Amino acid sequence: MQRTLLLALVLACASPAINAAIAVDTALPSLTIQKDGECVLEGDETAFVPWSTEKLAGKVQVIEYLAARAGIDQYHADFFKALKAAGLSEDVVPVTTIVNADDALWGTSGLVVGEIEKNKRQNPKAILVVDAEGLGQQKWDLQKKTAALVVVDASGKVLYFDEGEMPAEEVSRAVDLISAQL
Repeated sequence: MQRTLLLALVLACASPAINAAIAVDTALPSLTIQKDGECVLEGDETAFVPWSTEKLAGKVQVIEYLAARAGIDQYHADFFKALKAAGLSEDVVPVTTIVNADDALWGTSGLVVGEIEKNKRQNPKAILVVDAEGLGQQKWDLQKKTAALVVVDASGKVLYFDEGEMPAEEVSRAVDLISAQL
């Protein structure tokens, strides 16, 4: 009995094979979000369609993965200002924002989806994805209650990865890496 319990504990603590942490100079682990997914406009209405990292192929891209918590969207504000100042608009460097609705305060996921829909209507070109089940956080082995920023090249290789708030030197480094790819 003790031996079985010990084995179960060891297996539970082992890193699951489905997790694939993001690492610089490697391919971004694939991710498909079926539940909710990408917010798209259909006339004046919004709808949600499945989203996959396969949609990232072909261009240098920025992926922002956010816990659905107040203030987290400001973690990368300086980075996005620096991108804009460098002339790297979303037409040049697409940005996909994935919101982890599973990491929202209890009872607020509906508000999160409503905010995504509102933002999509205000900025139709924005690529906004709702991760209702927190699959990205699980598969990419990301921390909860924070934000991550990933830059990939046209082949999907990770050029830059950071979790949490970005210090000024990291903002400059990430923008320089993107500029060097264009």
